[in-house]
Amino acid sequence: MQLGKPIIITESNALSGYIENGVNGLIIPKTKEALLGALDSVLSDSTLYEHLQANGKRMYEEQFSEVGMAKNIINKVINRL
Repeated sequence: MQLGKPIIITESNALSGYIENGVNGLIIPKTKEALLGALDSVLSDSTLYEHLQANGKRMYEEQFSEVGMAKNIINKVINRL
């Protein structure tokens, strides 16, 4: 996400809070065919590529960059006061 590249992951409960299928990445079954299909989709559909790229980069900047993390911590502290 930080590099602005589309994300493709296999189904996982651990990452479900970070990746929303079709929004900021693709979540696929753990099969060779699913991976090949997802890669083909991202590489052949520039609109999908740009959509996943932009949303992933935005999520990274808002939640995981130094500035984004600082804002999230400040908001949590302020909301507890």
